[in-house]
Amino acid sequence: IRRPPRSTLFPYTTLFRSKKYSGQADTIPRTKKHFSFVNGEGSAFFDHDPKPGHKAYSRKAFLEILSEVFPAIADMGSVWTPSTSSCIFKGGQQLVGQDGGMHIYFAVKNATDLPRFSEVLFKRLWIAGHGYIFITKDGKQLERTIFDQAVFSPERLDFVAGAVCRDGLEQRLPDPVYTPGNVLDTSLLPDLTEEEETQYQRLIEQAKEKARPAQERSEEHTSELQSH
Repeated sequence: IRRPPRSTLFPYTTLFRSKKYSGQADTIPRTKKHFSFVNGEGSAFFDHDPKPGHKAYSRKAFLEILSEVFPAIADMGSVWTPSTSSCIFKGGQQLVGQDGGMHIYFAVKNATDLPRFSEVLFKRLWIAGHGYIFITKDGKQLERTIFDQAVFSPERLDFVAGAVCRDGLEQRLPDPVYTPGNVLDTSLLPDLTEEEETQYQRLIEQAKEKARPAQERSEEHTSELQSH
């Protein structure tokens, strides 16, 4: 691929994952040191990517749950689109539907507040009963809720291109859905009180203890695979 001519108005650089970065010219690692949210109006998105065994919510149900925790979300403007890996067909047969996840984009008044906002919203969803522990293949316990908190870190990329389909497969994504509304003021979501933080930590401990048998089974399975 040929690079376009260098522009002094819009300079470019090549991104590397931090583990592969070695300091080459015109390159930077994709880390928080080199990326930050703008101090002012910006945009963000909720990534609903349900894990196996956990419920996939519709756009309406997803926003209703968030609004229970932070009512201002009910009046925010947004753009909805299904996951880029959804809506896969082969001829007249649908192999993957729209239940594989979605992105909901929205504007915010101050993007620098997004990391705090996402952390508080995550914890308040747990307190409201919408948290769970996900067990990885190697037996790690990860705290999860109905949205992926990781996308609220400034160095994260949003993969929005459609699927590359072969062997007679075709992707038929619907048009995005725009809902008019307000720019979200994330500062209106209050931090947890000391009592709420204690409640959140207690819920995490209880959920991890409940998930321990599944964690041990996963660790045993991984150990068996590694021994062969």
